[in-house]
Amino acid sequence: MQNQSQHHNEQLIQAYLQHPDYHSFGLTWRGTPQGMSVDQLQFLAVNRASYEISAFLDKRIYAPNKQLVNVPFDTLKSAWLQQRQQQAQPALGGQATSEQPQPYGTLHYLFHTAFCCSTWLSRLLQAPGHSLALREPWLLRCLADVRRSGHIGKGINYQHWNELLDCALDLLAKRYHPQERVVIKPSNLCNVLIPELMTQRTDSKAVFLSNSLEDFLISVLKKNPETRAKMVGLAQVLHNNPLVPSDSLHHVQSLRGALAFADFTDVQAAAVMWHVQQEQMHAAKARWPERFLLLKADALLQQPQAVCEQVNAFLGLDLPAAYFNGQRFKVNLQHHAKAPHLDYDPNARAEENQLIERRHHDVLQKTISWYTENFSDAQMSESAA
Repeated sequence: MQNQSQHHNEQLIQAYLQHPDYHSFGLTWRGTPQGMSVDQLQFLAVNRASYEISAFLDKRIYAPNKQLVNVPFDTLKSAWLQQRQQQAQPALGGQATSEQPQPYGTLHYLFHTAFCCSTWLSRLLQAPGHSLALREPWLLRCLADVRRSGHIGKGINYQHWNELLDCALDLLAKRYHPQERVVIKPSNLCNVLIPELMTQRTDSKAVFLSNSLEDFLISVLKKNPETRAKMVGLAQVLHNNPLVPSDSLHHVQSLRGALAFADFTDVQAAAVMWHVQQEQMHAAKARWPERFLLLKADALLQQPQAVCEQVNAFLGLDLPAAYFNGQRFKVNLQHHAKAPHLDYDPNARAEENQLIERRHHDVLQKTISWYTENFSDAQMSESAA
């Protein structure tokens, strides 16, 4: 993607703040004598089709022109804070401006443990006028990387971080219709942000989707060598996640000393990833029991309409009963979530998984046995999946 900077007048800044056709894509950072701070937010011209077609809102986003526009964060923040202040103050005649229609919808989340049909679920819940689905927005991934960097509270002061996160969530909450709810399916690497996302918007609810260890490993074994080679690094990133509440992974590290992760196979590293994310899921549910709905991928695959109706009710998306009998829902049921031009349904997925299981049977069973032997709370995690 190319970048460009330009002069931004007040009218254009308001469009960036309020209209979903200006998608808040990402951000850039710069060093200062005091540490690190946000330099610019990046916007990309899109349309509703961009959100509907795109499997992911990162560099793979579908957009008419992938020309990023850089907007100084200080400029945007000033207009955003002024807008917030106006919304909070009574208007002339005693009517509060906050009672006027606002561009931002209620934010809900589809958190997940990766490779568990979360992209498919987000497509099944995508209905113009009722819900706007954002699949893995890059801006949220950028914020997750900052959270993991260790700069917050050091190079980045807490006030600056909270303003950035709050502003970013408003930008992601833009919608086309006043009644639309925005449903974000973050990358699983964004799970580190769960505490802050849930406290920033107290009306937000979340689904947490996961699958069994065996299904997770089968999905990894489907990937190309380049993707599989990333498993060890991803396991290390997730292992350092502050949401992990137990010491079980430190026990696993001690199995191989300093070479713990470097010496893991890609499938063993994937098992570690699965374990960490199971702990993330249960930590979130324990902290916000009324605001989290835990779902299993098996249930979604076996009864997609029933599960989607359950999620619809839990998140308050107000999808009408007719939607689940309509053409849009049926088309998404029968097509690949990441490549919607391809026919693909739960039966095709099951056949594909059976083929992978037969082909890699020994590796799967050895890895599951290794996991069970070496993780002190394996029984808890396995039973929860």
